[in-house]
Amino acid sequence: MAIQKVNIQQAFYDVLIERDFDNFTALQLRDAVGATSQEKRKVIELRKLVYRTLNRLINKGLIVKDHACEGKKPVYLKAESFDTANWHILDHITNDTPQSISEGTTEWLNERLEQCESDFIACLSEFETYKDLCKQAPHLNAKLQDVRSKAREQSSRLLGEIRALKIAMSIS
Repeated sequence: MAIQKVNIQQAFYDVLIERDFDNFTALQLRDAVGATSQEKRKVIELRKLVYRTLNRLINKGLIVKDHACEGKKPVYLKAESFDTANWHILDHITNDTPQSISEGTTEWLNERLEQCESDFIACLSEFETYKDLCKQAPHLNAKLQDVRSKAREQSSRLLGEIRALKIAMSIS
């Protein structure tokens, strides 16, 4: 598996990598990031940022969400790929308020767009391969239907992300 390049804010890097934070709840991560962050943010904003970051890391396969016993909050664990990721530390936690996009942000948007386009092409290829396999081996159709649907959903999500990135780049 290829080493992933992952953008992460400094406060999250400090907590997750430097302090080797593992086996935690979202609330524990929020408190730890809030305590280490130079920027003071409202608890609600920080909570949203924590969940966005966790979801992004889960989608990249770097964090695993362990659904604990009923009634308890889920626990997040580092996946094996977490240690092999190529971390790109962002200078600060970005504000939700619109600002002029700097050259560094434009470069970051370009890199992310290239990665999304590459992932999109791979996803389309995967979908087409499943489609061909179903035609060539009809007995696999039922077994491959679920993964084929997931590949289609992933390609749709990536296409949406590509469009959003292109719009963000056009307004810069």
